[in-house]
Amino acid sequence: MQISNFVEEGLIHYKRTQCRLCGSMDLSCVVPMEPIPISEHYEVNACKDAKRYPIDIYQCNDCSAVQTLDEISADFLWKDYTYYSGMTTRIREHFREFADSLVKRAYPDQLGKVNGLAALDVGCNDGTLLESLRDKGFDVTGIDPADTVTSVCKGKGITTHVELFTRNNAEKIFRESKFSLVTAFNVFAHSSDLESFLEGVTYVLGDEGVFCFEVQYLADVCQKHILGTFFHEHMVHYSITALEAFLGRHGLEICTVDNNDIQMGSIIVYAAYSGSVMVRNLKDDEALKRLKKRERDLGIDNCSWSFGFRDKMLKNRRKAQEFIKEHREIAAYGAARSGPSLAIQNGISEKVSAIFDDHPAKVGKYSPFKGIRVQPSDELTPANQKITVLLAYLHYKPILRQNLEYMEEGGKFVLLWPEFAVVDQSNYREIVG
Repeated sequence: MQISNFVEEGLIHYKRTQCRLCGSMDLSCVVPMEPIPISEHYEVNACKDAKRYPIDIYQCNDCSAVQTLDEISADFLWKDYTYYSGMTTRIREHFREFADSLVKRAYPDQLGKVNGLAALDVGCNDGTLLESLRDKGFDVTGIDPADTVTSVCKGKGITTHVELFTRNNAEKIFRESKFSLVTAFNVFAHSSDLESFLEGVTYVLGDEGVFCFEVQYLADVCQKHILGTFFHEHMVHYSITALEAFLGRHGLEICTVDNNDIQMGSIIVYAAYSGSVMVRNLKDDEALKRLKKRERDLGIDNCSWSFGFRDKMLKNRRKAQEFIKEHREIAAYGAARSGPSLAIQNGISEKVSAIFDDHPAKVGKYSPFKGIRVQPSDELTPANQKITVLLAYLHYKPILRQNLEYMEEGGKFVLLWPEFAVVDQSNYREIVG
């Protein structure tokens, strides 16, 4: 079944049989998972627990790409999207740092600022990255399928197209336009048709252009056991090994890779056409060798990385279930995209009866996870919720700091990552550091 048949046949979900990167049918299920709801669909009116869809993790035995095979209709997956890049101070800083580093490395003769080179950001969200690029002298354009966030991007005076990025849409929208820079930060793993996505990139990328994209890095996911990253928006979990083969088939060469701490471990990949000036400007073989050695040591070039991951996952699940069996109900802190997956995979979802968060697009609405109304965090007290599981795992330290009074009054937080732990006033400082 082709992806384009979703609309014609009225489908929301189907299961692929071929690798997303190379088309091979030789795939192994390496991390079996419990089905989860689509995480971002918050409703204004009361609703029931949303339908749950499979999210098992597979690995291709030919190109080693780690991925989901469960396809969700893009119209359904991305509707009511609530993540805004500019809401996070660290992300704004990260984008400024990237823009500065890019110009210094890719354009060493430009003295820190380019002069009107054209840049396209795929999955531009609210335009935060494009603002940083514009500050460096780029003439910026964005494209993103979510009108909830692109309206903010347009409001910043940035030319923005509300479309999925595919080869066909690239031809239709940009015609003969060419870009010196194409970026795709935390969206290159979010496309259901990556072949078409990359064909779109090579269609719009100029001969001496550079393609820079950021994705969560499988080596970090593996080494840190980041279970919360497995949800439907994340369709591929990238390694350098799989990326080299995929990009190479489209005439692109990885020049260098930066490993950073975004989402507890991501990589920015700098790629350009083989033999181009950009390859010469950016090439860093040593950086690539270090990351590929790390992948081999972890067993990412085959399926063996998953053995320890599954063992850790089951060990945490047993600890979580053992703890909550003594409690009739618990609260959850964090209406994060990772939240439903974290609760469901750890077998504690049936006990969650309340959700607390401060996200303005979610407070007062009803979660797809059990149809629970999201309450503001200042309503969390030990008087109404003595036990709270922390589902916004990426932000567990600042959340614990913000809720010290809750713990001092007798409340307890349950951490599911990086290790299972029950946090109260007696061990708070040990956990937070």
